[in-house]
Amino acid sequence: MAATAKAVANRLLDLAERDGKKIDPLQMQKLLYLAEGWALSVTGESLFRDPIEAWDYGPVVPIIYQSLRGYGARPITARLGEVVDGEIEPARGKFTASQERIIQEVWDGYCDWSGPELINLTHKSGSPWFNVYHSNQPERNGRINRINIKEWFDDLADDADKDSQDDF
Repeated sequence: MAATAKAVANRLLDLAERDGKKIDPLQMQKLLYLAEGWALSVTGESLFRDPIEAWDYGPVVPIIYQSLRGYGARPITARLGEVVDGEIEPARGKFTASQERIIQEVWDGYCDWSGPELINLTHKSGSPWFNVYHSNQPERNGRINRINIKEWFDDLADDADKDSQDDF
């Protein structure tokens, strides 16, 4: 069963703390999207169950936006909470070994990318964000379909495989 986006965000914050780094809300949104995309491609399953929408600055998990909007562009300094047995506790998930590896690899691969660099990455023409954001939907912030996310990341993985084969 998929965890919550808050649990994944807290795991990313744990890794940032371990490495002496900071994450701002914009970076968090993009890291969550990347982790979800790679999880869908590698395992065929969602890492978290919360919806992802196409907003002006890229893919956004609305519940994370609501939880972090008070930070503005400042680094996140506290873990995201959930109500458990009537008490607010830091959100935690039980991740499989492959999910944990994906979160770690996304962190290792993108932890030094700035918000604008991550925006450029997620705004590529033909990406799931691009297709939803630039569609003729009557509403703003349309939901990004996870099937489209998986297909996009599958293609990225295939391209990476082809590039590595070309090196030989």
